[in-house]
Amino acid sequence: ELHTVSAGKSGKIKRDWSAAEQFYVRAKGLIPDGKSSGKILNQLAVLSQYKNDLFLATYFYFSSIAVSYPFISARENLGAVFQRVAKESQKLMKEKLNSSKLKSRTFLRHQAKVYSIHCAGMLFSRIGLDGIFKVEEQLLRALKGLLRLELQAELASTFELCRLRRV
Repeated sequence: ELHTVSAGKSGKIKRDWSAAEQFYVRAKGLIPDGKSSGKILNQLAVLSQYKNDLFLATYFYFSSIAVSYPFISARENLGAVFQRVAKESQKLMKEKLNSSKLKSRTFLRHQAKVYSIHCAGMLFSRIGLDGIFKVEEQLLRALKGLLRLELQAELASTFELCRLRRV
């Protein structure tokens, strides 16, 4: 794998996957339309996992099996992501939420990503479909919370603009 490793002042190794990612994105762009290679998309998914972006990894894994030349092992990789996310989803459902978490965009985005990947995994694997409505309910709750926060922010900025115009 192409990657850059550097040690910071603390002596800890920091991995920078951006060079490898750029090479795979370029390689993807070189392939003519309709002839997509699943291997490149799989590698982008692996790099997304290294960066702990399971949402993007899920997208790339799905893409890598839905192209002209699929990368068959991506199904197994996708299954591993789904198992990891299912555990995180269960943990989130058991967690007692305080009002500060419910007002945190970061937390609500995390919830929405986890629950949406969990739903996709359940539908894709057809495993645990009897519990999909619980996961779906949590996903909708997180999305509603995000929407509420966005609307509040929009109203606040509109109010501020109106106040400034009066001055």
